[in-house]
Amino acid sequence: MCSFLACPNDTSVIFWFSISVVIFLYVFYLKYKNRELLFVLFSILFNLIFFLVSISGSLIFRIYRIEWFQYFSVFIWPVINIILIIKYFKKHENH
Repeated sequence: MCSFLACPNDTSVIFWFSISVVIFLYVFYLKYKNRELLFVLFSILFNLIFFLVSISGSLIFRIYRIEWFQYFSVFIWPVINIILIIKYFKKHENH
């Protein structure tokens, strides 16, 4: 299945990617003060993290028995992100 040392590496990658995304988004918010765009970026970046972990062959979803989250991050979350992007640009089209 997975060696003891391989499983914490997956979680540590997710942890450090998540920390870097949160820091990036905090700095972005301080500079631009745009909450709508911040929410869209948050969703896209976290989906990217879990999507990359999912397609890299990581067993973290099986080990913690959250395979449904793997399917969600590959099939459903990108559709939600596309809808968010379309709504954001339609709302800010006239500006």
